[in-house]
Amino acid sequence: MDYSKIMNALDESSLFDLYRLRAAINKELDNAERIEKIRRLIKVGETIRYFVDEENRLIEAEMLEIKRTRILVRNKHDLKRWDIPFYMINLEGIPVDIVRPENTKGISRHEVRIGDFYGF
Repeated sequence: MDYSKIMNALDESSLFDLYRLRAAINKELDNAERIEKIRRLIKVGETIRYFVDEENRLIEAEMLEIKRTRILVRNKHDLKRWDIPFYMINLEGIPVDIVRPENTKGISRHEVRIGDFYGF
């Protein structure tokens, strides 16, 4: 899925359109069938990568415990433990970067990640 194209399409959306899409997406994030598909593919001890929206980046972690709707992981970089929902896991290795078209000025908040260096 090309997230950049989706974000460009969403630029034309009203605030209500965005809210309505969020409501529909939230229902899909809690879809028991989707969660079960992921549960069948993973095992305790495996290394996974999950997306953290606050940092706008993927984090590598080891799975410690698989629960009904969440997973306990330990981050590889700082050894902190987190209880995360299944939907944060990037099993397919999907590219997560969102890039604005070249004819726009500056960078968007979707392009800035924790740990990146910028100068002005």
